[in-house]
Amino acid sequence: MMALWQPLLAVLLTLAPSSGDPESREQARARKTVIAQAVAEASRGDSEMALAIIATWYEETRLDSRIHKSNAHSKWSSDGGLARCLGQIHQSRRYHGPRWLALVGDSYEATLRCAEATHWILSSARVRCRGDWAGAFHGYGTGSRTCEPGDRALRKLVRMRALRRAWWKASAEREAR
Repeated sequence: MMALWQPLLAVLLTLAPSSGDPESREQARARKTVIAQAVAEASRGDSEMALAIIATWYEETRLDSRIHKSNAHSKWSSDGGLARCLGQIHQSRRYHGPRWLALVGDSYEATLRCAEATHWILSSARVRCRGDWAGAFHGYGTGSRTCEPGDRALRKLVRMRALRRAWWKASAEREAR
């Protein structure tokens, strides 16, 4: 049986890198392997949730290595460092103090904590929006309790659909081997 992280890695490798990301191709592959494994574990085998997490992270940060490592970034530092990890998690009742700070870093453990936080926020928003992914993406991106998606939420939904197509292609190719 194929592990969930393997097709997730194939999907991640199809995504264009962030402009100016200093990583080499080999470094990016190694880091995306960590991302794929952490997202697979955090999603508990749910490929749809895994793709939603990746879509969210990609639309929030383009999976930029500088953000993953919590380094300064010339374009995405407009919040003054108020968000943490690839999921751009802000402090909240659930994520504050040491728990929020633990989201920082590109280690497997920190990436897993970020994926779990993203999973929890998306799941909560999706329940509130009666299963609607666009509404869930809106709630995730704005902190709003409404389910009326704006342009950013719709971009995440379109990204998730594109990732799903890449997922099916990668899965079919692996099964054919």
